[in-house]
Amino acid sequence: MHSQSGFRRRLRGNESAQALRMKVVVITGPSSGIGKHCAAFVAQEVGCEIRVGGEAKDLIERSLVKDITATGAPLSVFRPIVTQRG
Repeated sequence: MHSQSGFRRRLRGNESAQALRMKVVVITGPSSGIGKHCAAFVAQEVGCEIRVGGEAKDLIERSLVKDITATGAPLSVFRPIVTQRG
C-alpha cells in the first residue's frame, strides 16, 4: 500500500477538504472493511461530523467510536431501518 493515495494528496490543502469540514458524512457498514477505513479516514483527514450506521450497532460502538472520537471529529451511531419492497 502506498503511503498516500492520490485522493488523500488531492484532499490535503484542497478547497474540497475545507468544504467537507462544514458537512455531515454518512457511512454505512462501518464495523469492518472499507466502511471502517472510510470512517477513520474522514475523521482523521477531514474532521467533519460523521454519522455511521449498520446492522451491528453494538460492534460499531465498541470498535469504532473510541478511535473516531479520539480524532476530535463529532460522531453519532445509528441502526438503519431497511425494508424490502415487493
